[in-house]
Amino acid sequence: MPADALVLLHGALFSPAQFSALKQLAESHFDVLTPAFPGHGGSSIPLDGFSISSFSESVLSVLDRAAIQRACVFGYSLGGYVALEMAIQHPDRILAVTTLGTKLDWNEDTAAVETRLLNPEKMRMKIPGFVSQLERIHHPTDWSLVVEEIANFLTELGKKPVLTTNRLSEVKCPVLMLNGALDQTASANSTTQWIKSIANGKAILIPDVAHPFDSCPTDVLWDKLKSFFLSLPQHGINPVH
Repeated sequence: MPADALVLLHGALFSPAQFSALKQLAESHFDVLTPAFPGHGGSSIPLDGFSISSFSESVLSVLDRAAIQRACVFGYSLGGYVALEMAIQHPDRILAVTTLGTKLDWNEDTAAVETRLLNPEKMRMKIPGFVSQLERIHHPTDWSLVVEEIANFLTELGKKPVLTTNRLSEVKCPVLMLNGALDQTASANSTTQWIKSIANGKAILIPDVAHPFDSCPTDVLWDKLKSFFLSLPQHGINPVH
């Protein structure tokens, strides 16, 4: 019988469906929850748009409804950013965090780079296959509205990053940040610098992996998560070594 809860948080523009294979592996060791962020996976877009606080509060609500007091959290890209914010805001609810491909160095320039293709018309012309995927992921919500809201969200994040080195120093739980060696969005060099702000943090590089989630073999990712999360004591927290 799984003893602990593991929350899997998806990336921007995606849904919990991207974790189908990982969830199957994790269920042999954990009670697995795969919440969808507001506005994703067919849910309605919040009237006030997207924000890290609304994403993290939505996850907290899922934990409350499941009567789960503390959980391990894995977040891919945006999901990892939300997980770290939750570790700061709700330290009593987060046992440990692992991220994959989570970008932390947000400013107006990096936001401009990340949003340059988040234009529905350009996407229809340049990446019609991905547009078809987004239509399926977000139905019945209009995929183009999700893209526009994510672009606005990232622009605002660039103007005022939620996570800073000072705020990350408030994270007390163990944190493992995973980066793909080929990831040009969340670079390993940047993560190595940011992880220094987390007293109980560690970074690991995964060879031959780029930013897209499906570029990381599920068995490789699960091996990293299992080794990290199952090394935690059942009652309490040990430093990461």
